Amino acid sequence: MIAKLIAAALLLVTGALHLYQFVLTPPTLPVMVTVLFGAVYLVLALAVAFGGRRALITTQAITAIGGFMAVASVVQKQQELTFWIVIFVVIDLAVIWFCAWAKAELAQVR
Repeated sequence: MIAKLIAAALLLVTGALHLYQFVLTPPTLPVMVTVLFGAVYLVLALAVAFGGRRALITTQAITAIGGFMAVASVVQKQQELTFWIVIFVVIDLAVIWFCAWAKAELAQVR
C-alpha cells in the first residue's frame, strides 16, 4: 500500500511541475508535450491511488514513454538537457519502480 501512495505522490509532484513548465518557458512543441504529460500524470496519480493492477501497469507504460520522449528530445537536439529534464526522468524511473513494488504487494495479498 505504501508503494502505491509514494507513486501517486510522485505523480502529483511531477504532474504539477510539468504544468509549471508552461509558465516558465515559451510555448514550443516539447513544452506543450510536457504540459500534456503533466495533465496525464495528475490523472494517473488518482488512478494509482485508488486503482488496481491495471492502473499500475498503465502508469508504468505512460511514464516510461514520457521519460523516453524526454531523453529522445535531447538526443535529437529538439531541446537542451536541463535540470528539469533530468528531474522528470528520475521521477519517471522512480514511479516505474514504485509501481512495480506496488504490483508485488498486490500479488502477496491474493
